Parts: sequence; structure tokens; C-alpha cells
Amino acid sequence: REREEIEKQKAHERYMKLQEQGKTEQARKDLERLALIRQQRADAAKKREEEKAAKEQRKAEARK
Repeated sequence: REREEIEKQKAHERYMKLQEQGKTEQARKDLERLALIRQQRADAAKKREEEKAAKEQRKAEARK
């Protein structure tokens, strides 16, 4: 039983090491999802900046 428990623990450690390196299927999915979220956030930030710039430009034109 002890040997089985040790083997189970070592297998888990190997899996976690592969997970950290991004070599498991779950890790790849997580990294893809993270990349998608980062892209969406970057797009949203760019859109906000464009809207802010357009708003400031309209304000400047209204003052003239």
C-alpha cells in the first residue's frame, strides 16, 4: 500500500510539472483561453481610448 501511495504521489508530481510547463491538454486549453481574454481586454482598452479621443475632439470642435 505504501508503494502504491508513493507511486500515486510521484505520478501526481509528474503531472503537475507537465501542467506548469504547459504540456498537458488542460494547460494548453487554459493558455488558449488566457490568450483570448488578453486579446479581448486589449481590444476593449483600444476601443475605450478611441472613444475618449473622439469625445475630446468633439469637445475641442465645440469650443471653436
